[in-house]
Amino acid sequence: MARLPTRHFITTNFDPWLKNAVGRRLDQTPNVLLPSDAAALGHLDGEGAWVFHLHGDADKPDTCVLTASAYRRLLSGTPAWRHAVQSLLSTRHLLFLGTSLSEPHLDVLLGEFEQTFQAIGGLRRHWWLGRPANVVERRRLERLGIEVVD
Repeated sequence: MARLPTRHFITTNFDPWLKNAVGRRLDQTPNVLLPSDAAALGHLDGEGAWVFHLHGDADKPDTCVLTASAYRRLLSGTPAWRHAVQSLLSTRHLLFLGTSLSEPHLDVLLGEFEQTFQAIGGLRRHWWLGRPANVVERRRLERLGIEVVD
């Protein structure tokens, strides 16, 4: 994943493997953004690489969001984080990798930002790499403007 032709990564994983791999690929330490740094997402058009740890970073355990209820608290209690995620969903093209539709955090994200996910003019803005468990899951993603690549 670190070899994808981008300098911007978003992960729900806490572990450092992605930021370390990106750093090795680019031969520079990427900027690491945590939920508390969400306001900084307005300044991402510079030259540097960044990894946004949506649920916190294992190197800073107190930043980790471990449960669906903690995730909901993050959504409701951190306006900068919420606006940053909404901005990324509405202005960037995202590829969801290595996540399951049964993951509670993804379910909350999909539900919370349903309007933002909607495809504008029928254009696909995001892709999900994986195989949905059933037709219902596939249709849900398609309704949200997310193209399934299985």
